[in-house]
Amino acid sequence: MATVVGPTGVAHPRRARSIGRYWLGGGIIAASVLGSIALVLVAWTTFMHHAEGFQRVPIPGPAQVRVESSGSLLVYYEASRGTPAIAASAIHVRNPAGTAVRLTTYTLDVTYDVPGRQGQVGRAVASFHADPGTYDITVDAATGTLAVGDNLLWASLDKAIGAAVLLLIGTALGLAVLFIARPKPLEDLGP
Repeated sequence: MATVVGPTGVAHPRRARSIGRYWLGGGIIAASVLGSIALVLVAWTTFMHHAEGFQRVPIPGPAQVRVESSGSLLVYYEASRGTPAIAASAIHVRNPAGTAVRLTTYTLDVTYDVPGRQGQVGRAVASFHADPGTYDITVDAATGTLAVGDNLLWASLDKAIGAAVLLLIGTALGLAVLFIARPKPLEDLGP
């Protein structure tokens, strides 16, 4: 241990600078970056594989879709990449009682690669509220497939938000360890 002689001529032990906090701060930042990358990959994988569970309806139909629980469902149009999407008005849905269901045009751009069909993409085109039961669907369109399921964005949004929060908090904590928790400079410890 080194000593420092103050202006009064009294020797005091000098505190050694510790590099441990640099390792700790850097480790926290590195762990948050790696954890965030892992969560983003999980979110992407969830997004891409979630579409596998959608019920599919060949166009023009008719076909039936079984709904297990109440909620909002999206209708996705699956066709070759570059094929223009169909309008929501071309899709006709009837509830279990046989009454026409009101479809709303879906305005967000939600697109995915169709699982198992290379060169095909699915695009959200409409949404509707459904209660449990069997729904009949017909389409005024030439070719393609309709997929009916929940919102792909919600399926992976929690993981994407978690990645951002982990990155922000981990980086802030790491920087705090690096720069805020530094030991105070030595002062004259004279009598």
